[in-house]
Amino acid sequence: MIFNKNEKGAQEIRNITGMYYGNNDFDRIRTNILLETKNICKTVGNAVFERAKTFYFSANFEADAQNATQAQIEQNALNRALVSNLQMPIALFACYHYKQENIISHEDDGARVKIDNDHEKLPWEWMYDRDDAAFLRKAYAAVDLLIDFLEEKQIAEWIDSPRRVVLRSIFISTAQEFNAVFPIDHSHRFFYELAPFIEENQQLLLAPALGCELYDEFLTKYQQNQITTAQDKRILTLIQRFLALQTIETACLRFAISVFPEGIAQRFLASSGGRHASNAPNDESIRKYATLIAKQAESALNDVKMAVKNLRAADINYPLLPNNKASNGFFRT
Repeated sequence: MIFNKNEKGAQEIRNITGMYYGNNDFDRIRTNILLETKNICKTVGNAVFERAKTFYFSANFEADAQNATQAQIEQNALNRALVSNLQMPIALFACYHYKQENIISHEDDGARVKIDNDHEKLPWEWMYDRDDAAFLRKAYAAVDLLIDFLEEKQIAEWIDSPRRVVLRSIFISTAQEFNAVFPIDHSHRFFYELAPFIEENQQLLLAPALGCELYDEFLTKYQQNQITTAQDKRILTLIQRFLALQTIETACLRFAISVFPEGIAQRFLASSGGRHASNAPNDESIRKYATLIAKQAESALNDVKMAVKNLRAADINYPLLPNNKASNGFFRT
């Protein structure tokens, strides 16, 4: 846990979220902090967290040593930024769940709602929903900020993390590439959630369409940044379009609506149409959207197959005339 050094955990959370009182008992939110720490480690890897934790509890976290070199000072500044970027999503998600748990007071004689009827009013359910949605968007934005930082600074522990390593074996290796094909609000957090689905669709659907030999050859070219000819670039464009569309369809069928960036969630509403289009997305609107995307993905896969067929046909040379030699025993014109 990278909180509560020198018993100042509550103030740290207050400074990050603005909603947890600095004089609160930190133990009231400790469990949530531990749970969200585990969740963020699943995203960035344990090695990243351990690096931040080691620095957080070191003397250099508060101030540089008097005899520190310029390189050490710069390294300390980088590690402080790492701690800060890790603390933000952990604190926000912890407070998100903490405030949901405290709508009702749980006491020895049962659960009850405490309210001052003379000065307070109980919020409507839609107010809770809107507040939760806004808070959750902020927490997800903090995860995006963390991943942006890890990518920008090329933190070694992040580059070798399990979630990051997956990108080395798929045809869409950055959030920017995915966003260019299918807009995802430039969300690194959502892209890394999608990466396993990209790999799955690539192996189950794309590889049979390309054939083992061409699949391996083209993936190697992509990994080595050797997609240079116009023909290869066109095939890569078709491959990425198919994978992006197919992956979004997979995500529609497997993810909860809260996982999607707001821009995609709004498309669920638009696809449903009618007088209920302004309501929150429901299962029916998501299914309709998934059906639309599935049709586009199928068309994109057919385009890939046609491009591969044309590529193979171009490699076959049929002689228009026989090779006329006296030893053949015949002559044709």
